[in-house]
Amino acid sequence: MDTRNEHALIHCLVTPERLGIKRETIIELQCSLKNESLTIYQVLLSFLRRKELVSTRISSLQHSNTDPLDKFYDGLKEFFDFIEQLRMIIEENEHSKTEPR
Repeated sequence: MDTRNEHALIHCLVTPERLGIKRETIIELQCSLKNESLTIYQVLLSFLRRKELVSTRISSLQHSNTDPLDKFYDGLKEFFDFIEQLRMIIEENEHSKTEPR
């Protein structure tokens, strides 16, 4: 749940290979981020949002797959949706604990 814990995120993404992402892909991604202040989580979330915008704007037109993460879109989307559902459950539980009975 801690999106800043890159080690745990990488472990979730590559073990087991349910998303098809190999450790080498993550290493390449990390190398490309060395000079930026973005986390892997932020980059992947940005990729998913960009992809969703493109698919809604260009639903009938063909577009080229230029992003190396394109082949992982479905698995990443499922994973990030799952994380978001967990966050919502935790927030609801914390909110219900603070409400007076």
